[in-house]
Amino acid sequence: MMLGGISALHILLGTIGLLAGTAALFAKKGAKNHRRAGNIFFVTMMIVSVVGAFLAYIKSDIPFSTALFTSFLGLFTGYLIFTSWITVKHKEGYVGHAEKAALIYILAVAVLALTVGLDASRTDINSINGAQSMPVEVFYFYAGFAAFVAIGDIKIILCKGIYGTQRIARHLWRMCLGFFIAAGTLFIGNPQVFPEYLQQAEVLAIPVLTFPVLAILVLTVFWLVKVLFFSRRVKAK
Repeated sequence: MMLGGISALHILLGTIGLLAGTAALFAKKGAKNHRRAGNIFFVTMMIVSVVGAFLAYIKSDIPFSTALFTSFLGLFTGYLIFTSWITVKHKEGYVGHAEKAALIYILAVAVLALTVGLDASRTDINSINGAQSMPVEVFYFYAGFAAFVAIGDIKIILCKGIYGTQRIARHLWRMCLGFFIAAGTLFIGNPQVFPEYLQQAEVLAIPVLTFPVLAILVLTVFWLVKVLFFSRRVKAK
């Protein structure tokens, strides 16, 4: 009963977050509507990330490796959205406790992912709760990606902040990647929540449910190119 309520809350907040993220992605950057939608997206997706990671870990009806894979997705999504949000909430050239805490957090995730990968390579972790579902290399990828983004955090701390278009670009790609992961989890990872005709529908041999995820990717590239190459200064706050 309790888990059912948590799952319902997870779905409700996830839906609100995706709608807010869509509004922020299409809104004029720096405008009032963009900031308002972005704040709603931030709050809802932070909750959804934590709840999603928790639900995935405690589920008993999926392979253990799948549960770990989904839990790591939640951990990464929360980190990406949090660091994106504080990038524009803090002034240029500012490094506070939040940036340092985020670095410690993602380094811990990297160590955890590496530990899980090494343990999985020595044990039958994929068969604890069912048949094999996730290759060990997935957890090595998580560890490597966590280390990669940690480098960006270390650079900001050592340089005592981030400035100009690089600041906006960091906000943009991290927020959009978190949005991309969240949308992919829903549309591609859980197609069963949609009507059957949508699950089976295709356009040019491409499943219809993949189009929202691809749209986020295309818009992310568009805005990054615009910010980095066609705008000297983009107002973020």
